Amino acid sequence: MPVSKRFFIALLLVFTGNFFFLNAQNLSSSPYSRFGIGDLQFSGFSKNLGMGGISYGLNDLNTLNPGNPAGNSGIVFTTYEAGIKGNFTRLSTTLQEQQENTVAFNYFAFAFPLKLRKWSTGFGLMPYSNTGYSIKQDTLNDLGGHETRTYQGSGGLNQFFITTAAKAGKFLNLGATASYLFGVIHQDRRILFSDQNYFNTFLGNETSVGWFYFDLGAQLHFDSLKIAPSDSLKMLVKREKQCRDSLAILKREAARSVPSGNTDSALTVHDPVSNAGRLDSLKAALEEISTLKKSVILRRQKSEWNLTWGFRFSPSANLHANRSVLAYNYWELTSGVQTYKDTTVNTEGEKGRVELPFNFGAGFAFKKGTKWLFGSDLTFQKWSGYSAFGAHGGLADSWRVSAGAQLLPNDRAFKSYPKYIQYRLGFYYGQTFLTLNQKQLGEMGVTAGLGLPFPRVGTMLQLSIEGGERGTLSHDLIREKYIKFSLGLTINDRWFIRPKYD
Repeated sequence: MPVSKRFFIALLLVFTGNFFFLNAQNLSSSPYSRFGIGDLQFSGFSKNLGMGGISYGLNDLNTLNPGNPAGNSGIVFTTYEAGIKGNFTRLSTTLQEQQENTVAFNYFAFAFPLKLRKWSTGFGLMPYSNTGYSIKQDTLNDLGGHETRTYQGSGGLNQFFITTAAKAGKFLNLGATASYLFGVIHQDRRILFSDQNYFNTFLGNETSVGWFYFDLGAQLHFDSLKIAPSDSLKMLVKREKQCRDSLAILKREAARSVPSGNTDSALTVHDPVSNAGRLDSLKAALEEISTLKKSVILRRQKSEWNLTWGFRFSPSANLHANRSVLAYNYWELTSGVQTYKDTTVNTEGEKGRVELPFNFGAGFAFKKGTKWLFGSDLTFQKWSGYSAFGAHGGLADSWRVSAGAQLLPNDRAFKSYPKYIQYRLGFYYGQTFLTLNQKQLGEMGVTAGLGLPFPRVGTMLQLSIEGGERGTLSHDLIREKYIKFSLGLTINDRWFIRPKYD
């Protein structure tokens, strides 16, 4: 790869990492991000999102799979992934509606093979959770006075990860990811009284988190070529080359009328005495190989299949945390100037733990040739075990099922670009960890995506869109309807290859 291109990609890595760090906290505008550690972010890339978020059974040679660390064992190129994400959300109650929009850098990752198709490693940065809300509530208190309650939050957790994956046998892939979760969550609450005889109150909470988190993955892979290795196209191509080389030697000898004493008889089907007999035998062998090749190619296009079962497990983690709390009473004059009366709470740097629960996922991906791909995932997370500084958050166990498909009409149709595009569809449904007013909130959505390749340069533009809903108008709750888009870039190139000649 040219030095200028390497410099450009290295510069892009640094830029996207810094840009992500500065903007990662702007992905959420949901009042439901008040609870726990905020809105959990999708742990995949744009390609996964276009297929409903499936990842456990995917193992691609040209793209990374953050959803299951075992899914990166077969990569053949140095691969770089980066993406941005936008959310357009409409919040509704029985009385009013509100529109919220956010756009931010979403992820970047870099990986390369240590041993081609057998062992790889990489690293990346992506959001783990986001907190972003601003709520204003006007009510009457017990004394008949008017009061305004405001709730504001911002921040979230980022995830820097290092991952590795390897083939552990003919059918088994294993992988592991070590992540460092870090970030700060700010949450403020105010009560403002219309009567100046009452003191307003403020309560601010700032929690910083930083510690390690681990993911383990495995994949079981089966395909038709492993079951029927005698149909290997590679073997037929090798036999065809041997026959053509022998045929060329015999033709040169026949043209010079020199007896054939140097022909490699191991490369011919028979060992006739005359050159003419050998030529006929080689021509017949080439015709037979050509027929077999056409049969194998047709079989690969129409009948080749592979099935991958994927599993992912993340054990519970005790994250180190520091919390600062400030509470005080004050008057607020009509000019907006605050006069403080007293401070009721002021603690800084209180050390504690935030316990994240274990989660488990299983799924599969079925491919037929290079044309069709279909998969499904099921994820379970035991959020009832979540706690922060010794207090349980009142969260519920969550689950999610997703399914998706991809169509690539013809991976060799360089002259017909629409046939060279990857088309994706998917959906998901599940129950979140939020239980409010005795109602556990569900979510559901549909997704679509495109993989737009740049022919012959190893780069692909990934476009995905998601439309979904979370929450309900009943039980005095808020319903969220959202459209999310993701724009990703996948770059493949050959790095770290020792040249044969200096």
